[in-house]
Amino acid sequence: MALAKVVLILIGAPLVAFAWAGFFELVLAAVFMLIAYSHNRHSILKWRGSFHEMGSLLRESWPLVFTGIATMISMRVDQVLIGQMLNDKEVGLYSAGVKLSEPLVFHPCLDSSLYLPRSG
Repeated sequence: MALAKVVLILIGAPLVAFAWAGFFELVLAAVFMLIAYSHNRHSILKWRGSFHEMGSLLRESWPLVFTGIATMISMRVDQVLIGQMLNDKEVGLYSAGVKLSEPLVFHPCLDSSLYLPRSG
């Protein structure tokens, strides 16, 4: 999909084309994840939800969610400030850096206790 986006840039495609490319990227990722999941003899049709478990996960994860949202807001405010103080080129460079770091904001890899089985 990155190659497709480069081609879109080279041919001067409109913004809507990039939106569709992003949409198809998500669809392809979902399809490939389903294929990999079913290849391991699993089925999403057998999934069962538990409202108790969902509530428990929400109660335990609210600090991570709050921190991620606050960080994202901070990055957006920084873009506005850079735009006011400097020029569009610097905003573009900062925006590219933000896009690269956004996935790391929501990845809770720093707390190993999240991966340990719960007792009780």
